[in-house]
Amino acid sequence: MESSKQAYFAASKLLTEQVKVILVGCGGTGAHVLTIMGNMDFSLKAMGHPGFHVEVFDFDKVEPFNVGRQPFYPADVGHHKGKVLVNRINALYGTGWRFHPERFPGKTMVRDVDLVVGCVDTRKSRREIHSYLQSRWGSTLWLDMGNKATTGQVVLGEFSHKAVAGVLEDGRLPVVTELFPDILNASIPDDPDVPSCSMREALTKQALLINREVANQGMAIL
Repeated sequence: MESSKQAYFAASKLLTEQVKVILVGCGGTGAHVLTIMGNMDFSLKAMGHPGFHVEVFDFDKVEPFNVGRQPFYPADVGHHKGKVLVNRINALYGTGWRFHPERFPGKTMVRDVDLVVGCVDTRKSRREIHSYLQSRWGSTLWLDMGNKATTGQVVLGEFSHKAVAGVLEDGRLPVVTELFPDILNASIPDDPDVPSCSMREALTKQALLINREVANQGMAIL
C-alpha cells in the first residue's frame, strides 16, 4: 500500500463532541472496521472524549464461508452481519449503536452525520454514498476503503458542495470520487462479483488478512 502525507485539520468539535458515524457495509472490511471502532470508542471515552455513535447499514447475512475470514463464529451463520456485531459491541461496551438491515441510503434517514465510512465493493455503492453526501448541507468526512485479492486502498476526504461546483479549496482533502472520477460514470460496469461458497474457494480468490489490513490502515488514519 502507498500513502501520501498531507496536513489536514478536522473541525474542532470532533475533538470535544460525540462523533456521529454511518458505516456502509459490514462485510469483509466493514466487519473488522466496526470491531475496531468499538475498541476505539472505549479508548476515547477512557481519555475523556464522548466517543462515537455508529449507525450501520448492511442487508447481508453471515454465510458459512465468512467464518474464519471475518469476525464471525459458526453460531452467527444465518443472522444479519451488522446485527450480530452491533449487538456484540453494545453488550460488551454499553454503547447504543444501531443497525439497519437495508441498502444505504435506505428508508432510515440519518441526518446528523460527521463521518461516513464506506466499506463497499462496487462503483454503484460509492455513487450512492456520493449522492447522499451531495443531498446534505455542509461538509462531511468520507472514509472509503476498498481492496482486491492482495491489495487495497484507503481514502479519507471531506465532501464539499463547493468542490462539486468546481471551486478549489485549500487545505481540504479530496474524496474518492474526486480522485477517481470514473466512479461516477454509470456506464462503466463493475467487476463481476462471484460469491465463494466455501472457505477454501474464498481463500483462492482473496488473501486471508487483506480485509483486516485495510481496516487497520483506515482506522489508523481515523
